[in-house]
Amino acid sequence: VYMEEIDYTPKQVYLSYVALKKSVAVIEEIAGKYGFNKETYPYEQNPKEKLQETKQQLSIVHEQQKKITTALGQCSGYIQEFEWVEEVTLAVAEREKIKERFIHATYLIVLQGWVDAEEKQNLLHVLNETVSEEDIYVSFETPNSEEIQQEVPTKLKNHPLVEPFELLTEMYSLPKYEEVDPTPWMTPFYLVFFGMMVADVGYGLLMLIGTILAQKLLVLPRGMKRFVKFFEILSIPSIIWGLIYSSFFGQSLPKELFGIRLPFPILSTTDDVNTILILSVI
Repeated sequence: VYMEEIDYTPKQVYLSYVALKKSVAVIEEIAGKYGFNKETYPYEQNPKEKLQETKQQLSIVHEQQKKITTALGQCSGYIQEFEWVEEVTLAVAEREKIKERFIHATYLIVLQGWVDAEEKQNLLHVLNETVSEEDIYVSFETPNSEEIQQEVPTKLKNHPLVEPFELLTEMYSLPKYEEVDPTPWMTPFYLVFFGMMVADVGYGLLMLIGTILAQKLLVLPRGMKRFVKFFEILSIPSIIWGLIYSSFFGQSLPKELFGIRLPFPILSTTDDVNTILILSVI
């Protein structure tokens, strides 16, 4: 018997052996006592030829992968165009859904819906520019108490700095028409908590610069634009709390700058743990 070790792992050893046919049964019986598992060689070529063939196939696959990567890179310029097409397609689909609510007759279409009171004049102006007065009749009604409870949709109205935080309110549930909008009350607490969690001048500046550039250089869908604006505002408390904790990409801010002594950190995450805990509870 000739035996050769091919490879090994911490728990197994891979080996091969050559023996006379008359000795195979005896060898397999002995090897079986030691947990030997026989593997059948699945290829017709010898191992050396098969290895060479596999290497050639891998080389071809790598070349194809490079070509595909190059082709994908050339297609990246169409991403913005596809995003615009998606936005337009969704708008058209939404219009088609609205048409299902129309009441159709031979010469008449009746459409009923809700509009913000402040948008009333804008709606009339657009209709008058689009359709002649003889071809359309518009009537406005004040909703009754039953309609307010069951049908009137909710439109949140907040300051531009608070408006992006409506995302948080929408994540849970919009208030009903007569209920109080919690967004303005929740915003300052979220600003403080987010700032305390990130609390790094470097990351805050990256967030601020990145969101500003995204709004200036990219054509963002309306939902994405509000999302980017949301993080632009959150970058400010991140910078402020980064100054309070004296953190810049995880490193401490210098004690002096151009000969001027800096007052940071105002709070130390190692020495003022109780103070930070009290602020978090408050």
